[in-house]
Amino acid sequence: LHGMFAERLYIWAGYQGTGKTAYNIQNARRNAERGFRVLDISLEMSVEQKWLRMACGDLGISYDMVEANLIDSDARSEVINRAAELGELYEDTIVIYEAPMTLTDILSAVKTEQPDVVWIDHSRLISGKPSNMTSYEWAMEIPTFLRQEVAKMKGGECAVNLLMQLNRSSSKE
Repeated sequence: LHGMFAERLYIWAGYQGTGKTAYNIQNARRNAERGFRVLDISLEMSVEQKWLRMACGDLGISYDMVEANLIDSDARSEVINRAAELGELYEDTIVIYEAPMTLTDILSAVKTEQPDVVWIDHSRLISGKPSNMTSYEWAMEIPTFLRQEVAKMKGGECAVNLLMQLNRSSSKE
């Protein structure tokens, strides 16, 4: 995985808009192009939005402009066609699951898909926080579960990447 090691959990944290999803997309594609099977747990975007975001990157078109419907119909068609091409190109190497997903759902997806690398975008959107657990406890439970359960799946040959969105007030604390 060129710098990532199996049976490891990597946490990529940053504020909203700092490029975590772009980093996820670039690395998922790079891993797939090198023959690794990638499971992308996209909790912020639908499957269609994820492919559109990839297409926008390839075409140099702002995804925000596409989402706001501020591009002409020719550019929109170009993005949609490129997204479909990417879906076909990576059909067997990048599998995208979308929200809602609990930790158990993620574990099940890993068992089903048998990936070499997992990307989860992002931790705050994982469903299923027990009512008796504080948000802080839940935030600590997620990486612990992923490290103990998911990263060790497939005979210890799975690298897990968890994107975490920081809120601005956390830097003050």
